[in-house]
Amino acid sequence: LVIPFLWSLYFTEVKPSCLHLAGMPCFDARGVMVERYKLPYVLVFVLLLIGAVMGAYERCREYRMGKVIKTVLVTLMLLLSAVYLRTLWYVDDNFHREIAMREGAERGDWNEVVRQYSGAKHRKTLQMMMYKNLALMYKGRAADEQFRYCDLLKPQMAPFSTYSLVTGGVSLYFYYGHLYTAYRWCMENAVKYGWNVQQLKIMAKCALLNGEWELAEKYLGLLEETMFHGSWAEKYRCYLRHPEKIDEAEEFRTLRRLAPVFNTLNGDSSNETKFVFTQAANNPSKDALALENGLLGAMVLKDLNGFWTRFNMYVDNAKPRTMPRYFQEAVYLYGQLSNKEYLKEQPFDPDVVEKYKAFANSIKLYEGLKPDEIADALAKQFGNTYYHFYYFSDLNRGFAKKTEENNMK
Repeated sequence: LVIPFLWSLYFTEVKPSCLHLAGMPCFDARGVMVERYKLPYVLVFVLLLIGAVMGAYERCREYRMGKVIKTVLVTLMLLLSAVYLRTLWYVDDNFHREIAMREGAERGDWNEVVRQYSGAKHRKTLQMMMYKNLALMYKGRAADEQFRYCDLLKPQMAPFSTYSLVTGGVSLYFYYGHLYTAYRWCMENAVKYGWNVQQLKIMAKCALLNGEWELAEKYLGLLEETMFHGSWAEKYRCYLRHPEKIDEAEEFRTLRRLAPVFNTLNGDSSNETKFVFTQAANNPSKDALALENGLLGAMVLKDLNGFWTRFNMYVDNAKPRTMPRYFQEAVYLYGQLSNKEYLKEQPFDPDVVEKYKAFANSIKLYEGLKPDEIADALAKQFGNTYYHFYYFSDLNRGFAKKTEENNMK
């Protein structure tokens, strides 16, 4: 009873009413009954039942081995529980990496975010891809590295629908500069699920960046009342005393450049991926980083018309000395798809053209296979190209509804 309470003083994403239920299985999630989640409780019940029967037998027959047998049963119950927790409970690698990537972003440790993504197993979640893209943007390496990690996706491992705006999407909004939308989702999630420190931190920073000093004072005051996060609040309180330092702060510099020119509250249909990249592709900012972000957004959404518009803006305003490799690949690919013959005369790097031809020829070798099988077969050779992303990375997989049967595969 005491340990969950003590832990909640630091880890405050759990509502007080759910302290002793956190981590317990949800047998009926939005109408989806998950029978296998009941297995450990059935095993514990059976072992306790056997223990009770042996205890009754001991009392009736004065069976001297009863204590030994009960000790063995208790030990067996503990071992089975330990094995179950170690091998079957919260063992999804992507689950742990999503948490680590979000925490890395909150610390500003973008190298750790990329490291977590690159170390993941074959297929990642959409939220992981979003954090990886964000980290590369903050590192200034997005145009050169965003599609090198083979972004084959799969849904989050749960037998029911999951919502990334609850698990990490709000932070994405904030770091891409959508302050009003981030603030709105913090408030909505607080109403639905209760307040937590992560929400208060984002809302405090949104208030500071928007110049809402009294609101920032309110949230920083609440954080100072916590046992472990007072030092964080004190760090950001200096911006209340010296507002001019906000524009000089390194952690806000990239955010300011990525933020849309007209930063307003817009409907996102609970789909932060499409919202973030659509807003980026339509951002009229002439900042080189914002132009790069918009062009990459059109590439992620596979929006050919939007790509050409953003590409022309990028060339005219950013005036890059050398065209980043992935922009070259997109231009060449879209040129082939649009039958733009004049693009063949552009000064592409030889490897860009050779990779495309090799990719096109390799696909023909796997005709008749399922798309996932082709994607896996070509991942080793072409997984670091935009060609592979365009044909095989399906963003909709991040929103697929899952069944118990699919989860068991």
